[in-house]
Amino acid sequence: MRGLPLAQSEALLDELWSIAVREEFTWHNEWRVGDLVLWDNRCTMHRRDPFARKRAASSIGRRSNLKRLPRREPPT
Repeated sequence: MRGLPLAQSEALLDELWSIAVREEFTWHNEWRVGDLVLWDNRCTMHRRDPFARKRAASSIGRRSNLKRLPRREPPT
């Protein structure tokens, strides 16, 4: 941290990390079809858990191939 000696800065950052990752300050999503998660990068720390590469590649492929559908008129 700017203005602190390295050892003091590292100690403070270690303390902050130990607080930030406590269970009461974390959230985990069990993904289901249709889930959408949004967060504000300005005030949220986030990470992802490891995942199986084969599964991720197919998910990424499906996401990258989304197309805009024509607008449907509501029934009259």
